[in-house]
Amino acid sequence: MALLPGSRLGRYEILSLAGTGGMGEVYRARDTRLDRLVAVKVLPERLLQDPGRRQRLEREARAISALSHPHICTLHDVGHQDGIDYLVMEHLEGETLAARLQRGPLPLDEALRHAAAVARALDAAHRHGIVHRDLKPGNVMITPVGAKLLDFGLAKVVQEPASGAGVSAAPTVRPDSQTATDVMVGTPAYMSPEQATGSPVDPRTDVYAFGLVLYEMLTGRRAVAGQSHAETLAAILRDDPAPIRSVRPEIGTEIQEIVSRCLRKDPAERYPDAAALAAALEASSAPATAGAGRRRLRPLILVPALLALAGAVALSGWMWRLMARERWARRTAMPEIARLAENDQAVAAFRLALQVLPVLSGDPAFDKLWRDVAVPVSLATEPAGAEVSFRSYGDPAADWVPAGRTPLKEARVPFGQLRWRIALEGYEPVHLVFNPGRLPPSLKLVPVGEAPPGMIRVPGGQYAYRNARAGELQDYWLDRFEVTNRQFKQFVDQGGYGDPRYWKHPFVRNGRTLSFQEAMAGLRDATGRPGPSTWELGDHPPGQADHPVSGVSWYEAAAYAQFAGKSLPTFHHWFRAAGADDIFSGIVVFSNFSGEGPATVGSNEGLSPWGAHDMAGNVREWAFNAAGPRRYSLGGAWSDPTYLFTGPDALDPFDRSPIQGFRCALYPDGPSQETLGPIETVFPDYSTRVPVEDAVFEAYRGLHRYDPGPIDARLESVDKVSEFWTEEHISYAGAAGGERIPATLYLPKSVNPPYQAVLYFPPGSARRLHSVRDAGTRQFAFLVRSGRAVLFPSYKGTFERRLPAGGGGLNAWRDLVIQWSKEVGRSLDYLQSRPDIEAGRIAYHGLSMGAGVGPIFAAVEPRIRAMVLVGGGLSTEEEPPEADPFHFAPRARVPILMINGTHDFIFPLEASQRPLFRLLPLPDGEKRHHVFDGGHVPPRMQEVARETLDWLDRHLGPVDLSSR
Repeated sequence: MALLPGSRLGRYEILSLAGTGGMGEVYRARDTRLDRLVAVKVLPERLLQDPGRRQRLEREARAISALSHPHICTLHDVGHQDGIDYLVMEHLEGETLAARLQRGPLPLDEALRHAAAVARALDAAHRHGIVHRDLKPGNVMITPVGAKLLDFGLAKVVQEPASGAGVSAAPTVRPDSQTATDVMVGTPAYMSPEQATGSPVDPRTDVYAFGLVLYEMLTGRRAVAGQSHAETLAAILRDDPAPIRSVRPEIGTEIQEIVSRCLRKDPAERYPDAAALAAALEASSAPATAGAGRRRLRPLILVPALLALAGAVALSGWMWRLMARERWARRTAMPEIARLAENDQAVAAFRLALQVLPVLSGDPAFDKLWRDVAVPVSLATEPAGAEVSFRSYGDPAADWVPAGRTPLKEARVPFGQLRWRIALEGYEPVHLVFNPGRLPPSLKLVPVGEAPPGMIRVPGGQYAYRNARAGELQDYWLDRFEVTNRQFKQFVDQGGYGDPRYWKHPFVRNGRTLSFQEAMAGLRDATGRPGPSTWELGDHPPGQADHPVSGVSWYEAAAYAQFAGKSLPTFHHWFRAAGADDIFSGIVVFSNFSGEGPATVGSNEGLSPWGAHDMAGNVREWAFNAAGPRRYSLGGAWSDPTYLFTGPDALDPFDRSPIQGFRCALYPDGPSQETLGPIETVFPDYSTRVPVEDAVFEAYRGLHRYDPGPIDARLESVDKVSEFWTEEHISYAGAAGGERIPATLYLPKSVNPPYQAVLYFPPGSARRLHSVRDAGTRQFAFLVRSGRAVLFPSYKGTFERRLPAGGGGLNAWRDLVIQWSKEVGRSLDYLQSRPDIEAGRIAYHGLSMGAGVGPIFAAVEPRIRAMVLVGGGLSTEEEPPEADPFHFAPRARVPILMINGTHDFIFPLEASQRPLFRLLPLPDGEKRHHVFDGGHVPPRMQEVARETLDWLDRHLGPVDLSSR
C-alpha cells in the first residue's frame, strides 16, 4: 500500500516516493527526532507471509546494521506499524550505477575506483558472515563521496568457514536462513550459476555478481543476456561472456583476468571472498616501483629529462584516451543509441547520446542520429531560473534527467511522452506530462504557501472537448487526488447531511422535484445512517481512509464541494486537466483499471498533463454539467474498460454505484456561464450521416485538381552519412503561385534502382517544428531499410513553411488541406519524373495528421497504388465538406491498411476508426484494420513495420534485395 506525503511510520514523516522495486517501495522521509533525511523502505506483504519470515528479517537486519563501512548504506532502524514492515536507511544523494550506465561504459580509472569500493563493502559484509545475493548496478549508488552498496533485502547470514578450511571451502548456510529448495533468489541477469539452480550460496556468489557488474562498467553491456528470464538463466549455466578486451581493447590483461576469474562457473575456481578480490583489484592498479640500487642521475640532467618525459607521456596518454573514446563512440555507442531508439527507449538513447555529443559533435553521421533522438523544446517560467528535468512517462521510478534552467531555448530532449519537473526555491514544484512538441511555452510559478492545500494549478484559455461547444476557461485549481473517505467523513461528522446550506441544487428524480427530507431519506449507507452507499454505521470500511470515497450521488458530491468551499469541475475543466483529448494513452497503463476495487489515491503512477493523479480509472468522477436529466460521470473506474477514460458517460444524478466518486475544483474568478450549461453532443454519430451525392462530390474533387507544369527539380545537396541510405535534399515547383516544395528523398543502399517509392506525410508536430531535420527518420526508417525510397516533402504549413501561430478557422483549414492535396500530386509528379523510381509502384504512408487526411488523397489521386494510415480516422470535430474525409472515403480506390490503437484519444476506436473502415468501398484483401493494444501511435515500431511491409509486399510486390 502506497504511503501518502505527510503520513508517518513511527517517528519518520513520509515526504515523497523515491522508487519501487521487487523488494518494496522506498520513500524519502524525515526523522522527526533527529531532524535528518532518511530513506524508508516498506517491504511488500508477499515477503512476510511465511510465519517465521519476520523473525528472520529482524535477526538479519540486526546483523546488517552492524555493517559500519564508508561504502555501505547504513541501516538505522527496523519497524512495524499497522501491518507495515519497514527499514530505515541512510539517505544518499547521487545516481545509481544502473542510471550511470545508461550513458555508456565508465572510464577505466573511474570504473576501477568504484569497483574497489564495492569490493571492500562486500568484504565487510563477508567478514560479518553476510552474503548480499543481489549485487547489481541498481544496488550501487554513485555518491559525491564514492560508491555505496545498497539493498541487503535479499542478504543471508551464513556461518564463517571452519578454522583451517581451504579457500574453496564454502561457508554453510544456517538452517533458518536457507532458501527453500529449488527457489531462486536474485535478479536473473546478475545471478550466479548456483543461484540459477537453487543451490546453497556463499561469498563466492557475490564474487560472481561482482564480475558481472565490473564487466558492465567496463564495456557498457551485460555479460549475460537473454530475451527472457529462462534464456538468461540458460546462458548463465551454459555460456561464457565475450572477453572484455574484444569489446574494449585498451583494457589490460590483469583486469581481464580478474573479471574472468570472478565469472568462473565453478565457485571453487573464483576468488574465495571479496577480501581476495579487493586485494587483486588494488594490486592490478598499483604503480610499478623502481628497483633498489639503481644509479642516480645528476639533478641537472634528471629534472629536465623527467619533465620532458612527463609531458610526452601526458600528451600521448591524452591522445590515446581521446582516440579510444572516439572508437567507443563510433563502434559501441552509436549502434546502441540507434538500437535503443528503435526499441522505443527514447530517454536511454538520449542519455547515451549525451555522452557521445562532446566526442562527435559536428560529425555528420552522429549529428543525424542526434536529431533522431533529440528534439528541441523551449520553456519560460515566471519567475525565471527554475530547474527543468524530465524522465520517461513509461518509467516513473527512473532518475530525473536535467534539461536546464528557464528560460529554455531550443533545448534538446528525447522524443515521446515525458514526465517533467519544474522546481525553483520558494515556489511550489510543478509536475507535468507532455511530449516535447506540446509542452506549454510558459508557466507561472506559485509561491510556497499560496496554493490551496492539495490542489494543482491548471492554466485556462479557450477550450473545447471534441465538437462540444467551446468555453473560455480562466486559470483554476483542481484537487490533485480524488476526495478520500477521510475527507468525506469530516462532512458527515459535522452534520453535512442535515444542513440544507450545502445542498444548493433542486433534487429531481424522474421529473419530480423532491423535498430536502425526501432526498435525505434515500442518501443512506448500508446500515441506514447518513453517508455513502459503500459505508456502514456512518463510517468507511476499515483501512480505507485514504481510498477515494465512492457510492455517492451527484448531489452528495456537490454538497461536499460546497462544504469544502469549492465546486465540482465542469465538463470542460475536467477534460482540460485530464488530457483525454491529447496523445496520452500511456495514462491508462499506469492507472487503476484492475477490476479489483479502488486503490489508495495517488498509489498509481497515472499522472495527467497538469499533475493530477487518478483521473483515469480508480473511481468515476462527477462533473457539474448536465446531459438532459443526467449528469456527466467521467474518467472510468476500476471496473470499467479503459476507453471510458475518454468516452464520457452520463448517469442519473441519484446514482450511488460503488464506482462513483469525485474531485473538486476551485475557480478564483468563478466559472464562465458557457461552461456550466448542458453538454449535448460530444462525438458525431456517423451512423446517421450520409456522404454527399456524386455530383456534389465531383464539385469537391474539382477543387483538388491543379494544372500540371514543369517540375523544375533542383538538387540542393546530397548527404551520405547513413549506412542504410543516401539523402538527396531537393526542391521542385509547386502547383501554383511560384512556390517551391522542399523535400528530402531517401534512397536505399541495400538495392539497385529502379526503386519502389513511398510518399510520406508527417504528424501534426510538423506544424510546430522549425525544420524537417527535427522530425527525424524513426517513423519511416524501416521503409528505406526494406529497400524502398521515401520522399518526405515539407508541405505547406509545416517545418520551414510554417504558418503564423493562431488565427484561422474552418475555411483556412479547408484551403490548407486542398493545398496539401495538390502538393501530394506535385510530389508524385516529381517521383514519376525520375528514371530511378518505378512510376507504377508508389505508395503513401501517413502518420496521425497524415493518416487523417489520407482518405482524401485516396479518392483524388489514382497514381497511389497502396496506402498505409497509422493513427488515423474520421474527425470527431466539424470539418468543411470540401476537405472532410467522410465524403472522400467512400470514393477511395486504393488498397488501404489502417493501423490504430485501442485507446486512441484523437481518433477513438468506436467513434472514429471503425466508421472510417466501414466507409471504405474496398473488398476483403484490399482493406485491413490492424488494432494494437495502445494509444494514438504504436508503442513498438516493429509492429508497424511488420504490418506495413507485408501490405506493401502484397500490393506493390516484394523488393528484390538480391539485386545489390
